[in-house]
Amino acid sequence: AMDASCTPLVIIGSQGEWFRKRKSNYTIVHCNDKDIGANGFNHLQSLGKFRSFGFIGAGPNIYWSAHREEGFRKAARQAKNAVRIFHPKSIEINSTDTDALSKWLQALPKPTAVMAAYDEIAAKALAICKSLGINIPRQVALLGVDNDELLCNTARPTISSIQPDHEGLGRIGAEILNRMMT
Repeated sequence: AMDASCTPLVIIGSQGEWFRKRKSNYTIVHCNDKDIGANGFNHLQSLGKFRSFGFIGAGPNIYWSAHREEGFRKAARQAKNAVRIFHPKSIEINSTDTDALSKWLQALPKPTAVMAAYDEIAAKALAICKSLGINIPRQVALLGVDNDELLCNTARPTISSIQPDHEGLGRIGAEILNRMMT
């Protein structure tokens, strides 16, 4: 019988925390989330003059969200802009988080540009803005990540979103796995 720890393994879109005990024969492939955050800031900044910039994270200890935030903050620092950050208590936004996010969105000096770590939280921010009478995009320019077409295209107004190259990531993972197996 073959030892499972010898089986070639490619992990896509994760830090691979469950496989850290493995000594060899595995590779982790994921997006450059810092670049996604930086590109998000640069895109929002290109849209016009904003009084403030914000970033809505995806909850605690979620590496890709933290990296996107880091890239967003770094690009903002380079452009000499401060960023206000909102961190939900978990990736599942509950009513306490919704109330806190409402207060946070209301407090941002308008017009403001906000990047959400992923589309679902951008949609929640959009719904909150609509319920508060905050105009999208005049008062709050909103940007998501992952380009969830159903979610982004059915929202009113539609949500702009960064499309990571998930297919390219899969291709790279398959090429690496093929090399490992041969």
